[in-house]
Amino acid sequence: MNSARAKHAPLLLIFLIFFNVTVSCGAGSAGEFGRDGEYFAGLRKLEDGRKNEARTHFIKCAKEGTYYCARRSAEKLTEFGTLEQKLHAADSLVQSYRDGDALLKAAEVYFPAGEFGRLITATSEISTADSPNRLVLLRFKSILKQGGAVPENSIAEWVLGRPLSSEHYEFFRDFSVTEGGGVGHELERIISFRLESYRRNYTFTAEFAGDIIPLLREHSEFAVPQIASDLGKAFLYGSSEFSENAQMMLSLADEFSGQPTEFYFRFYAGRLFSKTSVHYIQAEQCFYGAAETAPDAKTKDNALWYLLDNRLEYAPGKTVAEIESVAKTWTDPEYFDDFFDSLLSYLIENGKWSDILKVLRATEGYASDRTSAQFAYIYARLLQTGTVTIQESQSLQEELFRRACRSGSEPYYRILAAYHLNLAGAELGNVLSACSGAFPGENDEYDAAAEKLLSGYSHFGFPELIFEEWQNLYRKGIPQETAASLSAFLNKISSGNDDYMTRSLRIISRTPFFYSGNMTDREMKLLYPKNYQEFVDTYSRKYDITDSVIFSLIRSESFFDPDAVSHAGATGLTQLMELTGGDIARRLRIENYSLTDPETNIWFGTFYLADLIKRCDGSVMLAFFSYNAGITRVRRWLQSSTSGFGRKKNMPADIFLETVPYSETRGYGRKLVSAAAMYGWLYNENSDSGFRDTIEKIL
Repeated sequence: MNSARAKHAPLLLIFLIFFNVTVSCGAGSAGEFGRDGEYFAGLRKLEDGRKNEARTHFIKCAKEGTYYCARRSAEKLTEFGTLEQKLHAADSLVQSYRDGDALLKAAEVYFPAGEFGRLITATSEISTADSPNRLVLLRFKSILKQGGAVPENSIAEWVLGRPLSSEHYEFFRDFSVTEGGGVGHELERIISFRLESYRRNYTFTAEFAGDIIPLLREHSEFAVPQIASDLGKAFLYGSSEFSENAQMMLSLADEFSGQPTEFYFRFYAGRLFSKTSVHYIQAEQCFYGAAETAPDAKTKDNALWYLLDNRLEYAPGKTVAEIESVAKTWTDPEYFDDFFDSLLSYLIENGKWSDILKVLRATEGYASDRTSAQFAYIYARLLQTGTVTIQESQSLQEELFRRACRSGSEPYYRILAAYHLNLAGAELGNVLSACSGAFPGENDEYDAAAEKLLSGYSHFGFPELIFEEWQNLYRKGIPQETAASLSAFLNKISSGNDDYMTRSLRIISRTPFFYSGNMTDREMKLLYPKNYQEFVDTYSRKYDITDSVIFSLIRSESFFDPDAVSHAGATGLTQLMELTGGDIARRLRIENYSLTDPETNIWFGTFYLADLIKRCDGSVMLAFFSYNAGITRVRRWLQSSTSGFGRKKNMPADIFLETVPYSETRGYGRKLVSAAAMYGWLYNENSDSGFRDTIEKIL
């Protein structure tokens, strides 16, 4: 039995009896699954080691089930049994489903079985430009195993037409280029260059660039975006001769004018010029040129982002005018959110209050809801605090706070705007529970087959299979209620020593961004759960901190994963560093402890946050920043000055947040404030007072 399932088997058995009566995913009884039930019966038999019975179930479902259950049954048949049975199942899978995923599943059976001819035949019509890299790799290896040679045009298409991957590296590591197909010397040099770029050996590729550029001129088939991009990265990260290399890339852009590579040459010329700091005007011109020659909307937005970032870095006073010029030309507003975040910080630092309103007006309809809400909220707060005084200030203030209530993917601004508008009752609930997605739209339909598969995993008790399938299928059109039921199932089945709690949160956390309308109270409580409540209650009372603050800390730091470890080494539910944990243990006179133990971690994290609140003169917001970036940095930020407010310590906490130098810490503060406010509202019977009290304790 699967070890994860074995650990949960007794709990799972008891839980399923009750859970599927009350919270089934719209599937009803097992009989209502029809032939799809054969798939889940097969999984159970396979788990119990009854392979022949499992095969019978899978065969029935593969023939008569709905699309996803039938397909998963066909795939399962390739994974067990005799070699002959697995090969037969692979053949059947390929005949039924001709896409890359099915071919790859079959290829993983053919290759270790030595059925190289079978694999070559099955993959004879694939495109090396867009098929799964693993599938292309197995095809090429099979050709070599058969004593053949991989055609040079196939190798060239695979190497030149897409980003390199670990499969590319594996192929050319294990097989010499000559053995791989007898390619020409020129292609061999291009391959070597690309492989070193993939390894990020940019010093080498910068030196190698002098050999590559003539090849682009002599062989038009090598003048492709991937090579141009690799050259740009070589010069950007592997050489300090930025100006000289920028001029070279600009010359290449002129030389290859009108070709797909022109964009990349101009784009990287701009990146290189901007590194010199003295050639920012030339960088700007290059980014303009790149935007005009971009092959698609995504690359154009990329060029425009760097154009604006370059302007903010070197000519910040002209940035607002530039925004007014280019706002109507970008495609993906959310791509620019981080730029606007930096811009707002600059405008506040320098007291350019009128420019905040100018940006808001110039980008309305073109910026994301998140950015519009951010600028609207901050300008409304400047009006509210009297920092800015204009005619009809009160009406504009209310207008902007209401605009901030539509904050898209960022709940922080709508939460605080609702607070400052004194919203209450149903109106407050509508703002706090709002979703920003677009599904289901007018022409959208639910995918009943996908829902059936996911519902079955919950109904029949296969929690370990839910999350991966959800990631693959939720965009197909899964009802919001089904998503909530899957999340509820994983939440309930979690023992605290597994990752089901985290998976539950990850499923429900997509709801406000994917679906339209509003979330139910049940869905909101899944989004802001109170796992480990006993420990949180104990230590929040002990150290006199509102429990909603501690739950927000745990949710934001670890998503309730007790084994979470960050890239920096922070561990556990409240993400404490070992050094910090050791210091806390000494202060609490504890010798033996583990930061992955939920109670210990919550105890230590609550103690540490309470200590920071005291050292920050009772400010929970400043303690949050200190928890993330260190109290020394926060004190330094507070002592720095800003035009219009004097010392930053004189700023309101929410405006100070926008000036914090680290974007990660700004985002961290927003997450914690938002989550704490939601906990304060949800778990006080959706009371206005619970919501307001929590925000006032933080700000």
